[in-house]
Amino acid sequence: MEILQQTALSLFLILSTIFDKYGDKIGTDANLSPSNNDQRIDFFDRKFNSGCKISNKTVSNKTIVTDGNANYTLTHLPMFLDFELNSTSSELGRNGLQSIATALMAIVDVNIGFDKIIPEISKCHSDKNTNLRFTTEFVDTTLNRPFEAACKLFKLLNRRGKSAECTEGNVVETVPSGIIGAPRSSLTESLAILGGASDLVTISHASSSAEFSHENEYPLFGRTIPSVEVDATMVVSFFKEELNATHLGVLYVNDPYGISYANSIRKAAGNGGITVKQIALLENASREDATSSLMKLKQTRIRYIIGIFNQQTLNIAMPLANEMNLTGDDYFWMFTDSFFGIRLTLQDNPDLQRALNGSGVLATSTGRDLLEGTRFYDAYTSRFLSLWYNEEGSNYLQSKLPGINLTLDLIKGREPSIFHLFLYEAVVALCLASCDAFSANPTFTANELYESFRKTSFDGVYGQVLFDSKTGDRLAETSEYAVYNIFVKEGTLQMEAIYRNRFTSNNDRKAKGRKEGTLHTEEKYRNSFTTNIDRKLLRLFWERLENKEFIYSDGTNTPPDNLPPLKVVNDFVPDTTSAIVCLCICGFLLLLIVYCAVWTYRRRKTKVVRAAQPIFLYLLCAGTFLMTLALISESLTSFNLGDDGRDATCMVSLWLSTLGFEIAFSALFSKTIRINRIMAMGTRLKRVVVKPKDVMKLFFTLLSTNLTILITWTAVEPLKYERYLKNSTTDEFGRHISTFGSCYPPLHLASNAYWVFMSVRNANITIPVLLSCYHAYYSRSLSTEYNESFYIAATVFGILQSIFLNILIIFNSYDTPTTRLYMYMFVLFIINVAILGPMFVPKMIALRKEQEERLEKEKRKKERLERLRRFDDLKKDHEYETRSLMMAAPSPEIADQADEKADENDSVESVIDEGHGIKITAFSDTDALRRLQMKLTDISADNEKLKETVRSRKEELDLVRSTDNSPKKSDDLNDSSLFYES
Repeated sequence: MEILQQTALSLFLILSTIFDKYGDKIGTDANLSPSNNDQRIDFFDRKFNSGCKISNKTVSNKTIVTDGNANYTLTHLPMFLDFELNSTSSELGRNGLQSIATALMAIVDVNIGFDKIIPEISKCHSDKNTNLRFTTEFVDTTLNRPFEAACKLFKLLNRRGKSAECTEGNVVETVPSGIIGAPRSSLTESLAILGGASDLVTISHASSSAEFSHENEYPLFGRTIPSVEVDATMVVSFFKEELNATHLGVLYVNDPYGISYANSIRKAAGNGGITVKQIALLENASREDATSSLMKLKQTRIRYIIGIFNQQTLNIAMPLANEMNLTGDDYFWMFTDSFFGIRLTLQDNPDLQRALNGSGVLATSTGRDLLEGTRFYDAYTSRFLSLWYNEEGSNYLQSKLPGINLTLDLIKGREPSIFHLFLYEAVVALCLASCDAFSANPTFTANELYESFRKTSFDGVYGQVLFDSKTGDRLAETSEYAVYNIFVKEGTLQMEAIYRNRFTSNNDRKAKGRKEGTLHTEEKYRNSFTTNIDRKLLRLFWERLENKEFIYSDGTNTPPDNLPPLKVVNDFVPDTTSAIVCLCICGFLLLLIVYCAVWTYRRRKTKVVRAAQPIFLYLLCAGTFLMTLALISESLTSFNLGDDGRDATCMVSLWLSTLGFEIAFSALFSKTIRINRIMAMGTRLKRVVVKPKDVMKLFFTLLSTNLTILITWTAVEPLKYERYLKNSTTDEFGRHISTFGSCYPPLHLASNAYWVFMSVRNANITIPVLLSCYHAYYSRSLSTEYNESFYIAATVFGILQSIFLNILIIFNSYDTPTTRLYMYMFVLFIINVAILGPMFVPKMIALRKEQEERLEKEKRKKERLERLRRFDDLKKDHEYETRSLMMAAPSPEIADQADEKADENDSVESVIDEGHGIKITAFSDTDALRRLQMKLTDISADNEKLKETVRSRKEELDLVRSTDNSPKKSDDLNDSSLFYES
């Protein structure tokens, strides 16, 4: 008997030892039973209240309780959650009840060491010296008033330094060491600011505003939900990669969450090259406010819209959007994760049903379709049912909320939302951080707790959870997003996941090789990252779930257009008016060219034309004539000739312009070289004859080269008249609303063959032009007949300037055919004037001057002959009169007497008019004879001068006739017949 007693005692000691060593693990797997105090789910709540009654100590954020030989340190973590409380029945809503049950389940799991959901929970029980356990209480934020939430937190903080106030049952009221919450960013903002100022760590499971990432403003804030910056990046990437969106409209509620989300979308879209139009909606918008915002959204005409709403704004705005035709077949709405927390009033609201049908929600992955089969989700749902759907669990849950009616049947079998899963992660994360901080320092501070939180990592709903080392935000790579398709059938809203994102390394060939619609859901493909991951090597991509299709509002899997249909405002071609103007100019130029050719033919035997070589002038006329015909073919594109007709005009224009320019310019080039060769030989005192056929070899060489290029171009890749987008005319979305037709493609669309042929052609034109400019500049000052070298130089330099002008036209007016046609006409006009003007106008002027000089010479010749004839007649008359006077003259004695008598008497004047215009006055016969002799002497002197003048004129006439090779002899009178000696 004693042996049996000793054996039983020994066995009891052994079992006690085993229990002390493995009690926590046994409690993990054992069913909760009221008979085992340390396994009861309300054990630490009751310990706290019982210890409070006994000790009556001052309240602190750490309370030590004793259970036999074990001492536990209790720390308090209040939960700020939305109860969704019914004011009339004091009954919790579904989301509120499930949130409270989830948060309390996380506290219970950490306290008893249940590690089936998150294995890292066992770390809080692995060290016997770390007996840190947790208590909680729940604070309602249903009214969504930041000031009231801050006041409630202030009441919790005001417990510091006061005596403990013990409560009955499982309600614990003490100083918090950290808080969980709140479900909305507007509430969390006030809690995080007040908590940061009061050395209180705040961890949120649902507040994703990007403002909380500013570590200076929120130094003790962390969260298990990704920031809206991550959400915005996911939204923009989906629209860009899957829908090829270029413009997005954003209708957002004007609260911290909506403003932060909208700004994050604009930032992410800017990086992705997407234009965003943002329209704000008041947080408590009325119907009129919503109508005003929707009207602004409609004016943007964007058909891909992102809706960021809260409870009130969605139920008001979406029915109005349907009434304003902003939903339906032509629009696609994408909602954010806030959609999951909104209670929709679909009953008797057909406008809202039609507005939501075919839309989408982009949020973190949740639901059975995506998460069922994973360790976290399966363990969570199993644990939730086993913990609360029994008498002990339901009683404990009710005891935490005295005075509130709980109906667990409301959430039985209901899928947890992603916020519930993030809430569980948030509670566990703060508890794990507290355990780590407590093991390092049992009296840890808020900063030490927050530092431990940022270093915390555990296996969560999507795999490993990591936090940013500065901001405490959950890293984007440890999250998973999905796109859900919304259906509304018979007044019931249904959602189905269609797409899911993946992060993979750029070197992950397996991920790159997956085909769309073949998504792997095995555990090994889930996100699994380590703390030393290189985030820069990660790549985001979207995969469609197998056998899933997104159904849009029109009932098809084809998304609507991102923008309204494109309406072409103007189909740019040269207008008929411009074509008529160009044809008129072309007719004028052709008449001018024909006139120059006819003038050359008619004056071909004149000295001026023979000096310039008629063949040279004919070539100039032929070249300019062909170039002018090219303007006609360019103008024909203004008329509806059909595709074949316009294609033909392209090559015809190319042939005419190229050959015409080559013929005209080759003639100039050859003539310039000819002049230089003649002058070069002349400087060496050598006589050289450069015949036209010597320089025509160069002309035919250039011409044959261009012919070869044109024939090959036409055979290989002929020019075609095609339409291209006009870059300078766009609508408000940057789309090209007009096209232009051209035979020559824009530079960025030109083919390699086009570049080759065009380059060779232009080189064959430009190089001779430059060489000709050199020769023309060299010979510009040479003295040639009619100064022809100067005019050739002027023509060549004018052509060079026209080439540069043509290049500017190509680059600046290629997309405006009317302007291009006018500029082409202008350049062609300049080239024709530069060729015909210097080459023909000076010759016409020179020929006209020579004709005028010849007529002047003939006139002077006739005048000289008439004067000579009259002089001969006058001379004969004087001789006759002299002889008559000599015969009638008296003797000398009689003459002397007559003189004396004349002196005594008044002289009698007698006038003799011979009838030849000469007036002779004599006072006597002797005096008349003397005076006649003197007059004859003067006339003889004038006759000698006239003789010399006639001789010099005769020599000039002989020189001119010898130059003209005229066989005729001079008709001038002989000197012997014109002059007499006196």
